[in-house]
Amino acid sequence: MTEPLRLRLYSSPLGLYLTADGSLDASTADGLVRAVTLALHRLRPRRITIDLAEVHTIDPAGAVALACCRDHAVHAQAELGLTDPPPHLRRVLAAHVADLVPAAPSDAATGRRLPVTAWRRCPRPATASARPRRPAPARPGA
Repeated sequence: MTEPLRLRLYSSPLGLYLTADGSLDASTADGLVRAVTLALHRLRPRRITIDLAEVHTIDPAGAVALACCRDHAVHAQAELGLTDPPPHLRRVLAAHVADLVPAAPSDAATGRRLPVTAWRRCPRPATASARPRRPAPARPGA
């Protein structure tokens, strides 16, 4: 059994951010496609960004799932972006869906490539739960 893929969706003025944590393989790819499709059709964002920083493994089915997410975004007239893919994910994406690999950033003024740490990071909350929990409803007669 593979490690589950945990997905979290955040909203910002720039669009939606979907963070993925775990393994993106044949057993978890369908969940990613369903989450992106649902977000695109219900929330109608102009842009959705998938943060791949915490994805540990990916196989060809996971790469195809990302291509399928891109196709759904194009159909919904939205832009799909990938951010922070680790080097091993970049290699798998380049081998299977080369047009999805984010370009390595460069400093436009000097033309030199920036280090990986300079890539745009997904603006997610620093804590696991950024939203406070609702108080439990009062029970009648208690």
